[in-house]
Order: sequence, then structure tokens, then C-alpha cells
Amino acid sequence: MDILYNGLGQALAKQVAKAARDPFFQENPSYWLYADLQDWLCSDHPQSPFQSGIDLLDAIRLADPRTYRIAVYEAMAWLKWHKQFAYAYLKRFGKHTRKRTPQKTARQKESVKKARLSSSLVPSRSPSPSRAAPLQTCGSLVS
Repeated sequence: MDILYNGLGQALAKQVAKAARDPFFQENPSYWLYADLQDWLCSDHPQSPFQSGIDLLDAIRLADPRTYRIAVYEAMAWLKWHKQFAYAYLKRFGKHTRKRTPQKTARQKESVKKARLSSSLVPSRSPSPSRAAPLQTCGSLVS
């Protein structure tokens, strides 16, 4: 999501900065992600958005708008594939770490149900005109 909000260059700079804090810079997963994406976007392939041998952040900074858009789309597609591959790999080896939300117990469900019921019985501060009590006029008070 960082790419959509901040742009590709800012998102990658954040990953490099995160990795730079580590004393073993090149063993950091954030750096691996950056290096793998650089290998993909800056390659010798004719359809690669950037030339081989240039740093990815420099290539993004110097790119024209059309090339930048191509690089963003390509990066998003590559990252989607990478995420699916990583989940499959981790699941295969029993290291899947996605947290699951715990199921509510019967007691918790009952308390939520009671809270909803009690809040529906409490009158609102400003009743709608259709629920308001009819006004009594002077004529109806005098018989």
C-alpha cells in the first residue's frame, strides 16, 4: 500500500532505510526485497523499464512519467506474485504466520447480543417527527 500512497521511490527508500539500520545490511529481508525488485526492473530484458547496471532508486528519480508508470505497474504485479509465492512457500514448510482472529465464545456472543438489544431500547436524543408525540393545542385541552 505504501506504493499507492507515497509512490514507488518513497516506498523503496523506506525499505532501504529500514535495512540500513541493521548491522548486517545485506542479510536483512527489507534489503532482499529491494534487491530482488531491482533485479527485476533493472535487467537486460528488452521490456524492462530500466537499464541494467543502474541503481533502482536512481532510475526511478531520473525516469520520465511514462517509464515511471510502467515501472510502478510492473512492481505492483511482481510484488503480488512475490507475496503469493511467499505464502505458498511458508505454508508448505509449516511456517505460515498469518494471524487468525479467535472465535467468540457463547458468553461473548450473548453479551454482544444483550448490548445491541439494550442500545435499541434507549430512546434517541432527537426523535424523528413520525415518532414524536402529537402536540396538544389549546382547543384539545378545553372540552
